[in-house]
Amino acid sequence: MTPSDNIRDSLPAYRFPRKADMNNFDDNPRRMLRLPEVQHLTGLSRATIYEHVAISKFPKPVSLGARSIAWRCNDVYEWLDARPKCDYLVTANGH
Repeated sequence: MTPSDNIRDSLPAYRFPRKADMNNFDDNPRRMLRLPEVQHLTGLSRATIYEHVAISKFPKPVSLGARSIAWRCNDVYEWLDARPKCDYLVTANGH
């Protein structure tokens, strides 16, 4: 057994976040959000997010590597805070 085998065995396997895990975001402004987290926070589809990025209506993602991007947590929360607030709730019967 090589030393690298021990290191590899001691590292936890990467697990893509489940929706239940996405309710426990930490609000670190330096945290990077991957697309599924951005979709969950905003309620927007993948296509809508990219359409909004293309016309500068949504923050641009940051390149993390050759084939990896993410959004700055702070940028997404600022975008959410700038959205119009709803003054009323619509119930199932429309009242």
